[in-house]
Amino acid sequence: MRTHRLLTAAVTTSALLVVTTAGPSLAAPDYSLDAKGLEQTVLRAQMPKSLGSWRQNLYFADTKDAPVVCWSAKGEAVQLPAAAMSGGVGYEVSQYVNGGVTVYQYADAAAASAALAALKKVNCPDDAKVGEDGPASAVPAQQSTDYTSAAEDSLVSSITSTQGGVKEVTERRTTQRGLAVVQTVVTVAGPSSGAKWVSRASAANGRWHKQAVAAYEAFGSGSSR
Repeated sequence: MRTHRLLTAAVTTSALLVVTTAGPSLAAPDYSLDAKGLEQTVLRAQMPKSLGSWRQNLYFADTKDAPVVCWSAKGEAVQLPAAAMSGGVGYEVSQYVNGGVTVYQYADAAAASAALAALKKVNCPDDAKVGEDGPASAVPAQQSTDYTSAAEDSLVSSITSTQGGVKEVTERRTTQRGLAVVQTVVTVAGPSSGAKWVSRASAANGRWHKQAVAAYEAFGSGSSR
């Protein structure tokens, strides 16, 4: 069941809470956040302003939601196993630039391990189709994917398509960490979809994703509560 709440103002936290790790224990935390913890984590994991000033336009919470990591050749969403609960925030920079951050919380270590196993073997073809309303409305797209960690617990996918005559590039960064999957997504379109904008968006998403994972670790460990 998904719930939505419009955000009329951004939270006052001006920077993300970033933790440093002295050893491997924090790299694979076993804590579990409740619904309030998920909300606080994603509200603090703020989108960088390097693409422009933004507004947080939507908070959403869901149960049994599955992270989408890329798209198939038939226009089907390639997903990880559904999480027990999730929380996310949508951002709007302009008509052509937006983003979102979501934390998917799994019920236990076995479920999180299954998500990691699925992430390690996703099939994301270069020639794909993308359609938010399913394969029937999917359009051809060019897709690239790459693991960004030796452990293959982090994946970045970028997909370029034309939607309603407008070029659109969406980059998704997905990391399995502890009992959760953390994801950030940035989309640029139209006049903001040129090579320089795509490069800027990818760099911003890379920074945002690292900060979102760190925010999850910090809040989950109790150091930022």
